[in-house]
Amino acid sequence: MIRNIPQGTKREDIKARQEIIIQFYKSWKIANPKQCIYNTNIHDYIYINKLSIKETADKASLSYATTKKVFELTEVLMKAVLVKTVNTKKNNTSQKDFTKILIMKHKSIKLTVGVFESGKKIQYCITDYS
Repeated sequence: MIRNIPQGTKREDIKARQEIIIQFYKSWKIANPKQCIYNTNIHDYIYINKLSIKETADKASLSYATTKKVFELTEVLMKAVLVKTVNTKKNNTSQKDFTKILIMKHKSIKLTVGVFESGKKIQYCITDYS
């Protein structure tokens, strides 16, 4: 349920949105104890972990519109379509464990998925697709 999301651009608005996103993920994880959703396009599970929450809270909280999109998490994980596969960013320490990154899209939402050497897929971030 979306309510009382600050719409401003001040630091306290961004911090409040970060907390809203973190609380949403906590609730989502309780409702989804396996912490994964099967994606119909790539025919594999996409998992949620601490990195998923941190990256999304940091990036999606920068705007009110993107914060609202996080609430579509289940649908995005299930229905996002692969747009392209890219290499990890070498200078990005949070991507160091991934062998590649999948860029996926659902509606106007960008889903970034990190892939481990084992093939396991982790939701890395949700942002606007631009």
